[in-house]
Amino acid sequence: MVFDEIDQTIRDWLYAREMVRRIGFGADDIFFAVHPTGWMIENGVEKKHNKPTVILRIQAQGLTFNWTIGTTEIPDEKIQEAFERACEIWNSTPDDPERDHAFKTSIVFRQGVGLLQALKDKGFTIQRVN
Repeated sequence: MVFDEIDQTIRDWLYAREMVRRIGFGADDIFFAVHPTGWMIENGVEKKHNKPTVILRIQAQGLTFNWTIGTTEIPDEKIQEAFERACEIWNSTPDDPERDHAFKTSIVFRQGVGLLQALKDKGFTIQRVN
């Protein structure tokens, strides 16, 4: 499968974007962000990693929501290139059943209910769920 060549954290970001799109947020509301110092919260504890942290940022309805996806082994200076390549692969196969299966079996998909609740708690209005 061609998706196997995508870094797992960036793949999870793509799955998260797909989920956010399916609940009604537009492409212009969703951003790829990287925190190069690698701070992230694991099990409620802030930890420093020597790896970049990938974040999905939603800016819509006058609100901002940051979803920490995870850390990556990709060096800071190569993340943008890896992200663009991943998007090319993802966008080249919109109707691929393997892509849909990978999305629906991902950990990101299983976190969907928690995401919906977190967005509601932040004050977002959820427009639809597909």
